[in-house]
Amino acid sequence: MVAAVAHENRPKPLLSCPLKVTFGFTMPRPKSHYGTGKKAGTLKPNAPFYHTSAPDTTKLIRSTEDAMKKIIWVDDSQIADQNAVKLYGDIPGCHVTIEQL
Repeated sequence: MVAAVAHENRPKPLLSCPLKVTFGFTMPRPKSHYGTGKKAGTLKPNAPFYHTSAPDTTKLIRSTEDAMKKIIWVDDSQIADQNAVKLYGDIPGCHVTIEQL
């Protein structure tokens, strides 16, 4: 999926400079985060904001970087500055921001 979206947004030519990449991973919430009965579909007040279980953030970053190799950038070793966050949300996915340094 990452490679497919990367192909739709690929630069020409491939980025070959140092890069800053920010990853925002949105993970699906388990049913236990929601109420039951009349409150079904309502997020519990104590439902966490941050996703702190598997998969770990570094594995998500690595797979996403690798999927964009030779599509967006020449090699992920060009990434000199990176940041990532892993949150719960309604629509699972990843938002990637790429800046040339």
